[in-house]
Amino acid sequence: MALPAKDPATFSRNYFLCSFPVFRVCLSVVLVIIGMATVARVCEDNFVNHFFILTIDPRCRVSPNFLFTWAMLLSSAWILIFGMYVVDYKWMVIPLVWSSSTMLERASWHYVLYPVVLVGVSFLLLVQPSSICRFRYKAQLLRGIGRTCIAPLCAVSFCDNMIGDVLTSLAKPLRDVPAAVCYLSSHHPQLQSSMNLFIKNGSTCPSWEACYIQPLIGGAPFWFRLLQCARRYHDTRQRRHLLNLGKYAASLLVVFVSRPGHQKWVVILVSAVATVYAAIWDVSMDWGLGFREIFCGGLNDCQDDVRGLRSPQTGETFDSPRSWRGSTAVDLAAAPRGPPQRHFSQNLYYVAIMMDILLRLTWVLTLMPVSLLTEDIVIREILHCFMTVAEIFRRTFWAILRIEYEQVANASGYRALLWVPMKVAQNAGDTEVRSTTTRRSTFAQRLLN
Repeated sequence: MALPAKDPATFSRNYFLCSFPVFRVCLSVVLVIIGMATVARVCEDNFVNHFFILTIDPRCRVSPNFLFTWAMLLSSAWILIFGMYVVDYKWMVIPLVWSSSTMLERASWHYVLYPVVLVGVSFLLLVQPSSICRFRYKAQLLRGIGRTCIAPLCAVSFCDNMIGDVLTSLAKPLRDVPAAVCYLSSHHPQLQSSMNLFIKNGSTCPSWEACYIQPLIGGAPFWFRLLQCARRYHDTRQRRHLLNLGKYAASLLVVFVSRPGHQKWVVILVSAVATVYAAIWDVSMDWGLGFREIFCGGLNDCQDDVRGLRSPQTGETFDSPRSWRGSTAVDLAAAPRGPPQRHFSQNLYYVAIMMDILLRLTWVLTLMPVSLLTEDIVIREILHCFMTVAEIFRRTFWAILRIEYEQVANASGYRALLWVPMKVAQNAGDTEVRSTTTRRSTFAQRLLN
């Protein structure tokens, strides 16, 4: 953005920015994979059995290192292609200037090749065969998304619950999908009429897309979660699911009142109510941090309780939770355990609460058109990227504490027993290749295997 243009007289800021929705969609995919890898890594390091809690096939060898490597390949492709696009447009590496009055100066069809190539490369990296991330695991994830979309026709598992919550955090990236499709399918070079739409709506889509398609896509994840809560209430008759349903109803109301034509004070009022509602639910219900835990020191810090435990098989004394790494499930199960303990330090929960409240203030902005916040095109794009990154980051540490609380307390009642087995350490999914019989010929496949 700050790179100076070679010829400011012919530089078109609007033409330069109109392709950004495509780049943001691909960036969102990278951030989601990084978030998944972070959740898996933190859970493994702190002995939270996310495989068991999320009902993942225990034979799955997809490790945090594999996911980080996957994200590294995707992010490298994104940085390279996006950098080439910026340098080419601003410095006119391949200048093809059109003189027609209906087209903008420095507008060439070849600029669309950069986002097209990025979409193609990202798609190939996501679907390529792998001996670790097998097709059945990808299909299992897609089935989970499908079950979320057809709620309440099927019973809701904790994994479906988590998928639905993650989809609500992707409301802004999902809204970029129509804008990306409109850009890729529009006339190239872009016409002046398309640029006028971009200035007005933030995309090259027709005006009706902002009035109907955007609210529909932005509200769909919250509608799915609302139906999941209705199904949970039908199955359990627990009133807390009705309260959770009310939280998503408030979020849907934000999407509705953010449509063009409503007063700003109405948008602010509804957004404030939805934000406070969601933040209180995150802390008290999803993380199990009530008044006693926050203000009266009611948190049980397992990091202070595990020191001095001795392995019954090896006689080794564990000085800290991290020294457990590499121990067998039998060693850990035989160690004396008291009441359910939290797996993180008390200060971490305080930091998480403050960050969640702060980032919830930006979360509500993802539910409304960015044109309501500012008319400046550059600031719009910066806000778009910031809100996407902030919400995915918030959802990442939210997921860690949500899975941890589900393990120690069976908070949602998805399990018949409170007991959770320890996850056996798996190194087979690391990026090191341990078998020479199934090696691929491509560089990317070798990295992912």
